[in-house]
Amino acid sequence: MDFMIKQGEELPIETFQEILDLDKITYGNQVITDEGLAYRRYKMFKDGIIAAFFNNELAGFFCFYSVKADVYEKAVTQRVLFDDNLQTADLKPLTLSNSNYILLLDMNIRKKFRAEGLARKLEQTAGNYLLQKEKEGFKIDKIFAYAYTEEGFKILKNLGGKMVWEIDGISLMDLQPRAFMELTQ
Repeated sequence: MDFMIKQGEELPIETFQEILDLDKITYGNQVITDEGLAYRRYKMFKDGIIAAFFNNELAGFFCFYSVKADVYEKAVTQRVLFDDNLQTADLKPLTLSNSNYILLLDMNIRKKFRAEGLARKLEQTAGNYLLQKEKEGFKIDKIFAYAYTEEGFKILKNLGGKMVWEIDGISLMDLQPRAFMELTQ
């Protein structure tokens, strides 16, 4: 399938609502996203939202955020789970002179588009974005994510992730930034 990929500023606000709706369709009552909070995160770091379309239909999305170093430290040492509770105060713009930590927050592919290579395409788009930013001088120190399912764990492991901890079936995964950013190499 030939997917059209759009990121950040290329995405109309209607797409953001479609992304929230897709999460609700997929996860039902498990989705606790405060849509106002999700929108504020999006406004602070628009490039972290990547959406794929097939014939103008949202096929799936991937989102990641640049977060403060203490978010990573709390995740590792205090075993804090950052997900829908990720606050705008936890985010920061990518910076040239400081460390940059990237939290891979969410990926969701509409069922009829699964097994079409879309997840890999979205991951590669994110990796290419971060690689370009690193070439511009924004050092990417850490990339981390949470795996909620066995499938998610396998995906993150295939991306070079190493398990930091596991509690109640949720794993914190630490990814090698270079390996993630060079998925297309």
